[in-house]
Amino acid sequence: MTMTQAMEKVITIAKKEVGYLEKKSNSQLDSKTANSGYNNYTKYWRDIATWGFGNYQAQYWCAAFLFWCFVKAFGKEKAKKLLLHAPYISCYTAGNLFKNANRLYSDPNVGDIVLFKKSSGVFGHTGIVYKVSNGYFYTIEGNTSSASGVVANGGAVAYKSYSISGAKSSGHKFARPDYSLVGSIDKKTVITSKKDTTTSKNTTTSASTKALNKTTQWNGTITANNLNVRTGAGTNNNLCSFSPLKKNIVVSVCDSVKANNGDIWYYIKYNGKYGFAHSSYIKKKKDKDKSKN
Repeated sequence: MTMTQAMEKVITIAKKEVGYLEKKSNSQLDSKTANSGYNNYTKYWRDIATWGFGNYQAQYWCAAFLFWCFVKAFGKEKAKKLLLHAPYISCYTAGNLFKNANRLYSDPNVGDIVLFKKSSGVFGHTGIVYKVSNGYFYTIEGNTSSASGVVANGGAVAYKSYSISGAKSSGHKFARPDYSLVGSIDKKTVITSKKDTTTSKNTTTSASTKALNKTTQWNGTITANNLNVRTGAGTNNNLCSFSPLKKNIVVSVCDSVKANNGDIWYYIKYNGKYGFAHSSYIKKKKDKDKSKN
């Protein structure tokens, strides 16, 4: 397995977890959305305890999510070598270890572990970089939200994006695992769980494989403060010229598409232009006068 293949492997696992919501109690941990709450119960902590690393259930879990992804991809021993310790549950510890190993950088690469610095001057949140393009880096983070900016303890696995210049001015850093250590992956060493069924049945139906309808099916209201509209279904696609759209703007919803991670995106029309927006942030507008239908 090449270094690129190793990076792609762990990133693919992380992408499949996007949309997972933390739970309000130690129940239905394997469902992406059931029993959601803000008490920090997750399947990631449960599995880490099962693997013999200690029980940290109901604690902040951004780093735990990444450690879980690395163990799923490469097994416990190789995950430990890549992250320089096990379990990875402290951003502060990871920062010191990667700095001492001369593997902490100011510029991002795909596959890096981003360490976000808090106003107090210590690293307090983390994610994995899956794309770097045009002055921005794109991440998958646990215990965050889709709102702009660094959101720690946000309760979900989500895609995010940041400007590289902004990251530098804020003191954020990029820990770079040595993926050359992976080598060939023995399938028997990769941790799997029979309980992890929430993403195994995901299918992909993209705009490129579906003839999109351009006729308005219904009207919807934007619920996000600033909703990004993209050229395709998924955050890996470029932004449209009329993006972002402000809260309470009404758009026409013409079709829906399933992105590669299983999320539903709407194909929308606004001022005669078309684009894709995540379905979570568009609420169907009720007809005020149904008697005229």
